[in-house]
Amino acid sequence: MIVDKMVLRIKGRALEKKDLAFLDLLVNSNWERPIYLNNTSIAQLNIDMRSHVVQEGMAYRVLPIRNPAGIAVLHVHNNVLRETSPHSRCIPCSYFIQ
Repeated sequence: MIVDKMVLRIKGRALEKKDLAFLDLLVNSNWERPIYLNNTSIAQLNIDMRSHVVQEGMAYRVLPIRNPAGIAVLHVHNNVLRETSPHSRCIPCSYFIQ
């Protein structure tokens, strides 16, 4: 569901420079270009973005929506391990940690 405003929760007790930079990006982007985050970036933010991202492949796109399901980590893990062949996971330029 598309929302008029995004209500974000702070995970810790304070925001760091990286969080302020991300908030500045959200405020000033005017949704003219897509904003993508990877799993590591979402985990490092002190802002809970899980309800405002949609998974597109192995990246997460930030959208002005309310996603009640959040990030389905187990679903992604199962898709990567079951939908790809073992031979494609052995390619040196790809990273799969088990």
